Amino acid sequence: LISFVLRILIAVGIIAWLVSGRGNEIHNSISSIDLRWLSLAMFLFFLHLLAGAWRWKILLEVQNVHISFFEAFSLLMIGIFFSLVIPGGAVGGDLAKAGFIARKSTKGEKLKAVFTILIDRIIGMTSLFFIAGILGFACYGFLKKLSGVMELVIYAILLGCTIGFSTSFVLLFHRQIVKFPGISYFMSIGYSLYTQLKNMLSRYYELQMILTKLETKVIRSVITLMEAMDSFNGKRLALLYTFLISIFFVHLNLGLVLGCIAKGV
Repeated sequence: LISFVLRILIAVGIIAWLVSGRGNEIHNSISSIDLRWLSLAMFLFFLHLLAGAWRWKILLEVQNVHISFFEAFSLLMIGIFFSLVIPGGAVGGDLAKAGFIARKSTKGEKLKAVFTILIDRIIGMTSLFFIAGILGFACYGFLKKLSGVMELVIYAILLGCTIGFSTSFVLLFHRQIVKFPGISYFMSIGYSLYTQLKNMLSRYYELQMILTKLETKVIRSVITLMEAMDSFNGKRLALLYTFLISIFFVHLNLGLVLGCIAKGV
């Protein structure tokens, strides 16, 4: 409750700070908007929502959970609504969406249906990392003109995108990667070093307990993600479709939406 109230107060404070003393500017900006560009932005954003429902429906069908496109779109909109109005952001919306899709699924398909939400998030993140990384390097000539804090922010974003995309790639193809020569050897070295670290910390009970709790959470999360990815073995084409939908109809489309709004004002 405290966290929720603080979020509201911070949001209201920021909005109040932005609009205070700028009533005329805001009125002039709104009254001078080119409605053609704004209408185009709204149309493109509607396509963005349709693409999100299309992507999720493909993932549901791969798991033999069959619902109509209208139902997928309806559940997506319910999730977006809850993301906006309850604490937790996107997580809150995903939980609501998971609850509704579980109710609509048959008894043996509930877990698979809920897992598709996780896969949908991973694919959306992977494609976002991919686009941001590619465009970041493509615009390097412009970005290198930046200096100070902004330059550090850009480099941090590019590094994060590279790590994020690589991590998603490893999650998706972990079974094949483990079979590469030398991978098992390096994994055994890593595990050996980690075991030595735990032994060194054995005299520090509190540190060891923190490490053990962290280890349990990380391992559980990784196993969950790998099991989710394993459920799509032999269905890489469907994942490729959803990846391309994310790139062209979700993320790049949002760039067009922002461009249209900017043009309109």
